[in-house]
Amino acid sequence: MDAALDKVSKQMVQLPFESNYIGVGSTLEGMNVNPEIYELVMEMPWRTNETFNLESWVNEYALRRAGHQDKAVVDAWNMLYKDVLIEPVKSIRNHSIIYQVSPVLDLNKSHWTTNITIPYKNSRLAYALNQMLQADSASKQSDAYSFDVVNLTRQVLGNYGRSLYQDMIQAYENKDILLFRQYSSSFITLGMEIDSLLGTRHEFLLGKWLADARDWGVKPVDKDYYEKNAREIITSWHIAGSDLTDYSSRQWNGLIGSYYLPRWMEFIKRLDDSMIKNNQFDSKSFASWCTGFEQNWVNTSSSGFPEIEKGDQIQFSTRLFFKYKNELYEE
Repeated sequence: MDAALDKVSKQMVQLPFESNYIGVGSTLEGMNVNPEIYELVMEMPWRTNETFNLESWVNEYALRRAGHQDKAVVDAWNMLYKDVLIEPVKSIRNHSIIYQVSPVLDLNKSHWTTNITIPYKNSRLAYALNQMLQADSASKQSDAYSFDVVNLTRQVLGNYGRSLYQDMIQAYENKDILLFRQYSSSFITLGMEIDSLLGTRHEFLLGKWLADARDWGVKPVDKDYYEKNAREIITSWHIAGSDLTDYSSRQWNGLIGSYYLPRWMEFIKRLDDSMIKNNQFDSKSFASWCTGFEQNWVNTSSSGFPEIEKGDQIQFSTRLFFKYKNELYEE
């Protein structure tokens, strides 16, 4: 989640739209994550002749998402714009959650395309999500509201994954194999739960992305060609192990389960083995394995990933939130 509403609105009101304005558009590197920032940008040119108040705009946006006036949703969006959707103190390019990072022992050495620094406290996002879940039954019939709940749950759990990672690495450094196995098991379980959660929304389906790509082809060889391109652009970006690997990372059902988590599972297996044998972890050997795994994933034809969302979005999100609520509030 990356949408500095206050900063963007202040910049937009200073633009001289009246003198040369003929339309509004946007060129995007990614979609279906922060709809609020695009609605704000597209709306601002029509508000140049009025005194703009961001809090009023956020309240109106909350009304549109819920489909009616719901205090819980309004309060949640006010928390989000004040405490979460804020401008970073310094330049941060936050593209990922921990599961999308190519596994390393030291996050300071992680790939630049998967910087997971966030400019807010995860507990604030958790409080906002908890408030959102207090919405009435009418709001829960709104598709926009349902998307917001899944989107917030996706992010807050992904952020929490970093804490489990840190506990896991600390246990490894302390050579506490039992504690390492406990935290690593919790880490992988959370990743699988996030993958399943993402399967409840069509915006987060790898299967839909691959099926749409294959639809461009007529012959099987053409379909395979388009699928390979679709796989490459969200993972290796042409060459596995290159400087742009994981640049276009996505938190999608199927992608986390079949691409990101297997890398972490292999990493954990090798760390566990190094403790058993009292050997040093071989990072170069693991990096070589990752490159081969990533290229093989790109070269694989469709493997039956779901193309249609499945499950009750609100119930799934609520169950996961309350499972981890106490830990989230501590972050």
